[in-house]
Amino acid sequence: MIYELREYVASEDKVEALHKRFKDSTLPIFEKHHIVVKGFWTDHQNPGKLVYLCQFNSIEEQKAAWRSFGSDPEWIKIKQVSEANGSLVTSMTSTLLDPVDYTPQP
Repeated sequence: MIYELREYVASEDKVEALHKRFKDSTLPIFEKHHIVVKGFWTDHQNPGKLVYLCQFNSIEEQKAAWRSFGSDPEWIKIKQVSEANGSLVTSMTSTLLDPVDYTPQP
């Protein structure tokens, strides 16, 4: 099992639109592509930052899931429509995390 920590910094005045896109549109497409989200968080000191944790069985599964998600016609359309007035995100980072044997798994 591996985990991926993804951090997005919302464009100015677009954090609510980013939350709405995840909540209303992105999560169902994640399910279709077997992207399991363990939770979403905001940064207490930077509410414009959205952080979430995904779980995958392997790096190969993680790569395949993001590839299929990124080419999904429904996602492409949702992204285009939601970004008609500019990108919702200024930056995104992804960190792959390998669990250690002495901690409970999320």
